Amino acid sequence: LTVGELFNGAFQAVRVNPQTMFGFAFAIMAVVGLVQAFFASSSTSSLTRAMSSGDPQELFDSLGSSMGSLVTSGLTMLATAFLSGMLALTVWDAVLGRKSSPADAWHRFSPRFVPVLLATFLIGIIEFVLIVVVLLVFMIPFFLVLVNAASARSYDSAGAGIGGALSILFLMIVALIVVACFLAVKFAFTSSAVVLEGLGPVDALKRSWSLSKGSFWRILGRIWLIGIVTGLISGVLGAVVGAILGVGANAADSVGLLVAFSAFLSALLSAVVIPVQSSFYTLMYLDERMRKENLAPMIAQEASRA
Repeated sequence: LTVGELFNGAFQAVRVNPQTMFGFAFAIMAVVGLVQAFFASSSTSSLTRAMSSGDPQELFDSLGSSMGSLVTSGLTMLATAFLSGMLALTVWDAVLGRKSSPADAWHRFSPRFVPVLLATFLIGIIEFVLIVVVLLVFMIPFFLVLVNAASARSYDSAGAGIGGALSILFLMIVALIVVACFLAVKFAFTSSAVVLEGLGPVDALKRSWSLSKGSFWRILGRIWLIGIVTGLISGVLGAVVGAILGVGANAADSVGLLVAFSAFLSALLSAVVIPVQSSFYTLMYLDERMRKENLAPMIAQEASRA
């Protein structure tokens, strides 16, 4: 499949079965949005009270409320993994010329729900460990260089030390980007492998790693392209929502309420782009299998039976 065919297929899969594609996305992200709205409103209200009262205890409570962002981030990650697995089945049906109802899609996906979540947790753990390793590798020399710069007796030595510290920070950022891109490519097909091949979490990670072998730059380029497209869609929708919120800000009596509403709408906006992105990833997965495993004849055979 060419890049154009991937994009066309992703949008066509959404058009063919919008009820299932968008129905699940909006339902799941609405729940995520409500949780985000609650924590955002609570955090904003606590911070406002802390700033107005100057009470250290109030400030401490506001920081505790801000920890809710970690909860919402984890919930968003799980919701995205759930939708990616669910929508992979819907895209597969669209490739075969079938149209699955929401009930049928859930009936077929439910046995794979736990493996998808476990695979997502494994990826999260791997990402966390590698990020910590990168931070340790670069932050230790960064602080050592800063200490030497602070104790330098001349401005030239101090300036050189600060320049070295900034160079280390730059290299650390580059390393983090490289790690993120590498993992994004190697684990891009994990959810599809769990759902469409019935693999366990560990086997799905190995399967995705194997499918991406020898295709790193092609997959990375396609991931960047779909990220740009969905980012543009989100940007346009976000601008519309921002204009609405700007009008509502004049009539809003509570800053917390406005922030909560903004968080809820942001979650709903993601429900617009997740089906397109999931469809694109599933088609990339099928494309790699067609290139390396001659999947096309099997697809044609299955489609003739549909």
